[in-house]
Amino acid sequence: MRTVGRETVCRAPAIDLDLCRWLIEQRPWTGWGLDAARRLGAVAPDAPVPSCAQSTLGRDTVPLLPLHPHNGALQLWLELGLGGAALLPALLLVLARPLGRLPRIERATGVAALAGASVPLLVSFGLWQGWWLSALALFWGLSLVFLARRS
Repeated sequence: MRTVGRETVCRAPAIDLDLCRWLIEQRPWTGWGLDAARRLGAVAPDAPVPSCAQSTLGRDTVPLLPLHPHNGALQLWLELGLGGAALLPALLLVLARPLGRLPRIERATGVAALAGASVPLLVSFGLWQGWWLSALALFWGLSLVFLARRS
């Protein structure tokens, strides 16, 4: 909880994760639907609200989630259910598998690139932002072209 001007703002990553976990527990197998995190404030009015929000802002003024949970793995599970949550490790395995056939330096570079892309995936952007997905696809495609030219 922090104070901005005369208003107390109750928003912390732990609160978002608790709300996200609660929502996942409501529909663990099917999820809430693609890009549902944007509209979950109206969909789940009986969600638990943190005590600091209840006492300072009132229930109706607290958004359930701020557009997305800021965690790609949780967003997949929240929106697409358990099957969607299984897509992320499967995708990472598909992307990482060709790295094993590369020479040592290129393999290390590829692993570093995957690790670097995982950081914003797990702490920052909404999963379905087109510019971010396009940047990842462009980077991966350029990497493949570069590796093809080297061999």
